[in-house]
Amino acid sequence: MILASFGDSFIHGTDLDDCVPGNQEPRILIQRGDDGFSSKKTWPALCAKKLNYHYECYAHAGIGNQQILEKLIPVIEYHKSNCFYVINWTWIDRFDYIDKLYDTWQTVRPSLDNKKIDSFYYKYLHSEYQDKFSTLCIVDHALRLLNQYKCQFIMTCHDKLLLDEKYHTSDAVTLLQSNIRPYIHYFNNQNLVDWSKKQNLEISESGHPLEEAHEKASEYMLSVVNHLLNTHAKEDYLHAFK
Repeated sequence: MILASFGDSFIHGTDLDDCVPGNQEPRILIQRGDDGFSSKKTWPALCAKKLNYHYECYAHAGIGNQQILEKLIPVIEYHKSNCFYVINWTWIDRFDYIDKLYDTWQTVRPSLDNKKIDSFYYKYLHSEYQDKFSTLCIVDHALRLLNQYKCQFIMTCHDKLLLDEKYHTSDAVTLLQSNIRPYIHYFNNQNLVDWSKKQNLEISESGHPLEEAHEKASEYMLSVVNHLLNTHAKEDYLHAFK
């Protein structure tokens, strides 16, 4: 069995001691499922090891949710249901686009507000409603594909704004949130960073949980993963005898 992970730096393993530093270009290597740079000490990698699953990582530091979906789609097509998928959705205010000069993905992020395009985007084009609606559409599409192929999966989310119902909402947002909410898992109702801080686990200077935090997170999430796997196996068994 395979466990494949998708997300940004928190799944890629930025600042973990076995993660190769640098800003390598995002890539998908279907045959290996490993870009040669990601850590084997992240919580999904540790879950895979404890389950004795082959681990494939398609996460890349700094990307937005559109790129996460773009990486997920061909892997679903390739592995279908012969895989357990771990997807961590990142901050909704990241904006992915294609650089026409180089024909490569680029991401606008608030932390990179040092280029003309970043400044222009957040000054004139950015809105929380658009962030929320577009990300909900991305997650909803991923859910439909995963369910269509009867895949086993777990989704986590780094940004609580995705499911916030108080601000920047609409009927469309509310409907999408209701579809998505049952599938999003947190670490005791917190994202990985906040949960790690609450547990007094070490965080890097750039804000990434380190080895002990990922080990504890893998222990926390392994029970959830096992429950999902066992539930799916039971449903398959009952279906076979209908």
